[in-house]
Amino acid sequence: MDRRNFLAAAGSLGAAAGTLAPLESSAAQARGERLSRAAGAGTTPDPRPAGIALAFLEGGAGLLARAGGGGDAKALAGALPWRAWRSGQACTAFPADRLAVSLGLLRAPEGRAPLLSRLEVVAHFAVEGSDEVAAFPAWRHEAGRASPPISFDACAPQRVVLQVDYEIDAAHADRAGLARAGRLLLPLGGREGAGEGLYLLAGPSRKSGNVPDFSRHAFSGDVHAPVRRLDGAPVDFDYVAVTLRPAAA
Repeated sequence: MDRRNFLAAAGSLGAAAGTLAPLESSAAQARGERLSRAAGAGTTPDPRPAGIALAFLEGGAGLLARAGGGGDAKALAGALPWRAWRSGQACTAFPADRLAVSLGLLRAPEGRAPLLSRLEVVAHFAVEGSDEVAAFPAWRHEAGRASPPISFDACAPQRVVLQVDYEIDAAHADRAGLARAGRLLLPLGGREGAGEGLYLLAGPSRKSGNVPDFSRHAFSGDVHAPVRRLDGAPVDFDYVAVTLRPAAA
């Protein structure tokens, strides 16, 4: 099934799910576990440090609301810091129960080939009323070829998990002692998952060799290329911007 047909079908499932009463916590937990297993949770990871990281922008939900309302995002350039994201750090107190997910372009330092030789995002949707999970290959970059930006809706929480698989340049991985490949799982919504906001899927820093020190970076003023260094030096890592907004009614 191509992406447009899948999104049309997933949108119908999501609309139906929005009319259902909330599941009992035990059933919701079981569904979340089923999604995580489908996305590859529990696989044996490479013991070396990961070559990819997830960051979120403090105040990102307010920024997106401001930009969506016609406000000037450039006025906040340099004012909002980036932070490494960990499970349980919901970016809003009351996350939306239906999110619009957007994946942008892979951005690499100017004039440099990406260190992320492969990056793939698969969205796993829980199918309401069954034990099935539908996998949607949403976005992929490999060997210089990348999917265009894409947006799709997802009900939350415990209805969608994003599976992010990556490979990094082997020579860089060996020099820095990083895992050449790995997987990141990102549930959407709820206490453990990502809520409304602006995120980065970021590869390793060319300067440090390891994942970036996000405390040295702030919002750039551009939602589509949203990161800049506080010291004015060029950003030295590959990244994809991911936005999570409340879906339109």
